[in-house]
Amino acid sequence: MLKESQMKNKWNFALILLVIIKVSSIGVEVKIGLASKISQVVVEAKKLDQTRIGSLMYSDDLNNWFPAASTDQTTLNYNEHPISGRRYFQILETTPPKLSSSLNWKTKLTLPEDKFLIEFKAQDGVWIPPGNNKTKETQWVKFTVLMDDLTTVYFQNGSSIKFHYEFGTKFVPEFDGMSHME
Repeated sequence: MLKESQMKNKWNFALILLVIIKVSSIGVEVKIGLASKISQVVVEAKKLDQTRIGSLMYSDDLNNWFPAASTDQTTLNYNEHPISGRRYFQILETTPPKLSSSLNWKTKLTLPEDKFLIEFKAQDGVWIPPGNNKTKETQWVKFTVLMDDLTTVYFQNGSSIKFHYEFGTKFVPEFDGMSHME
C-alpha cells in the first residue's frame, strides 16, 4: 500500500507531465491541483469555445484516451479520487454533430407516459404500447450518445426504429455508408 506522501508525489509528477504536454495547445486555461484534505485531483478548464464540446480525456499510458467529463459550457470542473499509478489528462474540443431532424428522435423524455418507452410482456410475446394498464415485465428506452458530443443523449423511437444501426445510418452523418457489421 502506498503511503500518502508517495501517492501525492506520483500525482504531482503526473500533473507536471500533463501541464507540459497540453497546457496551452488550444488556448484553454487548464488548472490542475491536489486537494490535500481529501487527496482528490482537481481539474479546472476555462475559456472553452462555446460553439464546441469540451471533453476532459484521461489516460494511464498516453496511448489510450477515455472521456472523464464533458461540457457545452465555457468552464469544466472535475474531481477524481486518488488511484494507484499515473493518470494523464487532456482537453479535447469537438464540433457537435448535426443530426437531421425527425420525429423519431429527441433529447428529452417524459416518463412514464412517453411514447418512446418500449414495454414488453414475454408471456404475450407482443409489444405493449406506453400508457396501457397491462402488467409489463420489461421496459426500456433506446438511446445513443455520440463521442463528438458527450453532453447530449439522443433518445430514439424504438417502436419505429428497432436497431441502433438504423438510427445511426438515418440520422447521424458520420454513420453514412456504414454497414451493420461496422
